[in-house]
Amino acid sequence: MKKIFGLAAILTFALWSCGGGSDGPETPEDKEKPQMTISSPANNATITKGDYLKLTGTFTDDVALKELLVSIAAVTTKSATGIDDPWEPSSQTIAMEGTEMDLVAQKLFDEIIPADCLTGPYNLKLILRDGVGNETVKEIPITIN
Repeated sequence: MKKIFGLAAILTFALWSCGGGSDGPETPEDKEKPQMTISSPANNATITKGDYLKLTGTFTDDVALKELLVSIAAVTTKSATGIDDPWEPSSQTIAMEGTEMDLVAQKLFDEIIPADCLTGPYNLKLILRDGVGNETVKEIPITIN
């Protein structure tokens, strides 16, 4: 019995020291930034007040997508009178998964563009992140009319 116990201890130590007790499959290292191809809105597109701002594009990563952060800001500053203030919806986070995801006419910010907002140039900012935090940033100039 002592021989069996000793042999079991030796085998356990041998497996442990050689890495025989693997914690599962090895995860590939993710050093690549995720990629995005945006087809809408196009650069310098004009979006009409009273419509939704919609996003269409393809988002990819070599290992795993995580999220798309979306924000918009007017290129000009607020009016001193408060009339025609810029449209300033809260930033939006869209969950992403897998290695490729398509968005087709995704309504952004869950609201239509207000009729009384400032007309003019805005920048739509997209930040695409993968599972380990690599990110790609894209700014799309648009005009709200």
